[in-house]
Amino acid sequence: MTTKFFADSDHCGKKHLSEFKVGEERFASLDDCCNAKFPQSISVCCGKEGLGGCVLSGNVKYIPVSMSAANILFSATLISHV
Repeated sequence: MTTKFFADSDHCGKKHLSEFKVGEERFASLDDCCNAKFPQSISVCCGKEGLGGCVLSGNVKYIPVSMSAANILFSATLISHV
């Protein structure tokens, strides 16, 4: 049977597709549920026992053009030698 994820008042859970009510919001993965409903506490949501966990990763939104990899490496080297 196919299982999907849903959001409760304070966490995500999973149940069989046949258990969902008409119009009840469902998510394909725990990642999707946690990101959509509990972005402020994603690691807690993804760490809920028995749900399989999430693939936690950050998204780089913006890197200034002036901060090239060489500049970052050079800056880190200077700081570590201070």
